[in-house]
Amino acid sequence: MKNKPKIPRKYPLSKPPKPCDESKIVQLWKPEEWDVNIPVKGFITDLVLTMRLVETPTKFTVWSALVGLSMLVGRDAYYRWAPDALFLNLYVWIIAPPRICPKSTSIHVLEKILRMVPDIIMDPVLSARKKLNSVHSKATPEHLYDRMVPGEITTQGKKIELGSKMSLVISELATFFGKQKYNEGLFSVLTNFYDCLKDDDEGTRGKGVNFMKDMYVTMFGATTPADLLDTIPQIAFGSGFMSRLNIIYQATGTRDYVHPSFPVGAPTMDELGQRLAWIAENAQGEYYLSKEAYVAFRNWYPKFKADLNTGKIGIGEARKDTNILKIATLIQISQYTRTKEISLESFNAAKTLVYDSVKDTADLLMGVGTSDFYKFILKMKEFLQDGQKTRKQILNKFQKEGMTIETLNQLVAHLAQAGDISIIDPKTKKERQTSHEERDEIIKLKVTKEVKK
Repeated sequence: MKNKPKIPRKYPLSKPPKPCDESKIVQLWKPEEWDVNIPVKGFITDLVLTMRLVETPTKFTVWSALVGLSMLVGRDAYYRWAPDALFLNLYVWIIAPPRICPKSTSIHVLEKILRMVPDIIMDPVLSARKKLNSVHSKATPEHLYDRMVPGEITTQGKKIELGSKMSLVISELATFFGKQKYNEGLFSVLTNFYDCLKDDDEGTRGKGVNFMKDMYVTMFGATTPADLLDTIPQIAFGSGFMSRLNIIYQATGTRDYVHPSFPVGAPTMDELGQRLAWIAENAQGEYYLSKEAYVAFRNWYPKFKADLNTGKIGIGEARKDTNILKIATLIQISQYTRTKEISLESFNAAKTLVYDSVKDTADLLMGVGTSDFYKFILKMKEFLQDGQKTRKQILNKFQKEGMTIETLNQLVAHLAQAGDISIIDPKTKKERQTSHEERDEIIKLKVTKEVKK
């Protein structure tokens, strides 16, 4: 027997919401230049309209909506991908000077809305899956593993596993990560969580082993440019964490309201909760690119891969392709439609958002980590053009320029994660899946085959 919802359901499956028309509402705000990047109409534009008279910039609201949708769908919706599904979890950091742009307002509004959704959904299992498992305060790696213990629900006398799901909503990243040496392990943990493994386990002191199942972790964080430099250690680059992260930066404010409010006629928080509930019930299963969107992606990919292999784009862009596909899927889901086909319009909107974020954060990230890391990536690739080298040969080549064994280990880990190099076992001459950090370990530059258009 199905549980009765605590909040009356407004939109049944056969009655999708309609996106709000901004032109029909009295406009008490000034349009922003960034508005040209707003995706196609749907939940994202509805949230933007609701937040128009709040000082949070539109850019931050759009990305907050994407993170919120990512939290909502969990593993229920995914993009067609081989060999496994590409799940739609996102890691997003909002960066802005203090008091210039409110950074976390939109996501906190959205988190309140997301908490309404389980009380609207009638199916008890789906309702349980849509409950947030949020972490807001400072946490150790061990605590995060504890929070990832799989949930379960008993209904009709049967136990049903809900998987290991967690949403990190961090108002101040510098406080969350801290400067203690042991907190560097958080970056490795979050890198592992991002990949949404089917099964994983981790030993914890005094508690035995934590087993995780059907993992799904999202992250929304905020900080200032100054604190960003202290938040990200160099190890975050070597672990591949940065390529999994979307950094959204804005240096100046766009709005000035003495008394923030919601526009009359815009969706209320209750209404937005109803709309998200409809999305939660309908965003199920496999999504795929339409023929036109696939052609656009196929034509875009070779240059992206070539730029990645030659070092023309930053190390944080190694997953630009999958980021675009995830965001395109979320934009399609946001449109209150049951179709699983991702339109060309959704794909182009996602590409615009990703390129915009990269453009705005390029200068900001140049101060993060060390300049030597960027320099050695290019030099190491150039050195490997002549053929395979051992770790000892690479270190001997660049040691006089300041390369340490720790930097080399991080470089190898990053380039392997990005798919730029192969690591060959010196004894068996076969490729290894992971680095053993041995001096005689053989590093080989991967040759990228040209993709025919």
